[in-house]
Amino acid sequence: MIYKTRSSQPDHVRVTFELPASVWADRIFLVGDFNQWSLTATPMCQERDGVWRVTVDLPSGCRYEFRYLIDGQWKTDAHADGFATNIYGTDNSIVETTVPEIMLTLARACSQVWDNPSSNFFAGHNRWQTDR
Repeated sequence: MIYKTRSSQPDHVRVTFELPASVWADRIFLVGDFNQWSLTATPMCQERDGVWRVTVDLPSGCRYEFRYLIDGQWKTDAHADGFATNIYGTDNSIVETTVPEIMLTLARACSQVWDNPSSNFFAGHNRWQTDR
């Protein structure tokens, strides 16, 4: 899976790449044009829940090609934003560094709630309600 959120760096998107715990490997690296296709620059870590993760901040409004290098074997991400055939005749995954507008709207709404301590909101019945 690929998750995108706003980055704390201006004009960047925070992108989290995940592979499921069912992937058995000793080492996994995220390799792409954002790290000049370095085979070792961006290692993924297997977290306590078993999921392999790495998070990178990438300039927004760009399109990057990438693949996973799993114990020396190249793999494509089926959950990518798209695919592009590489010079070897296989597919690279594509990630586009745009955050969906709904995510930006939610982030703004959440920051307004936290920035205004006189407003007490709580989640109830699957919607935000004011505390009465």
